[in-house]
Amino acid sequence: MTAFEWASAKTATAPKEEVYCQTRDVAQARVGKLDILLPKANWGEEQTALITSIVGELANNCFDHNLGQWKDVSGCWLEYIIERNTCKVIIADRGQGILSSLQQVRPQLQSHAEALHLAFTVAVSGRAPEKRGNGLKFVVHSLNQFVGANFSMYSGNAKITLTTPVDIAALNQYIVGGQSIIVGTYAEMNIPKL
Repeated sequence: MTAFEWASAKTATAPKEEVYCQTRDVAQARVGKLDILLPKANWGEEQTALITSIVGELANNCFDHNLGQWKDVSGCWLEYIIERNTCKVIIADRGQGILSSLQQVRPQLQSHAEALHLAFTVAVSGRAPEKRGNGLKFVVHSLNQFVGANFSMYSGNAKITLTTPVDIAALNQYIVGGQSIIVGTYAEMNIPKL
């Protein structure tokens, strides 16, 4: 089973052990391992820091926004493949999704696409008034440091798909209604070595 199939399944069981992070400490350890493996594959210090920051933000969101809100399986799927010139990362969860999370502070939100746009363009959190994390806006800003990075994120029936560099002010053009329904969130990125 792929991460996308797991994230879009009506019901699911825990993924295989090598990609499953049932708790935050397991996810943080896996991000820490990425921080060690990238330099061993000759990725530069700045690239490694950016990638681990992005992955750390996405993984933390799986826990920060879903405590007590898991549909069936808690935690997240966190998988990465480091090759000579690319790093592929997949993170998915079966939580409440971006729309439900943001509706707690912006009850007027009506669609998954609208919620994705807000999440990627405004520093907003479903845990307001707490000022937590860097937000998804940080993810796109950090990805913009790479030329030719591909990023996709699905939540509900919406997705954002982009190739960097992008104009952050024009992110709405990269958000569309998707065919698949993702229970929580699914993010995939392919980052080229600079």
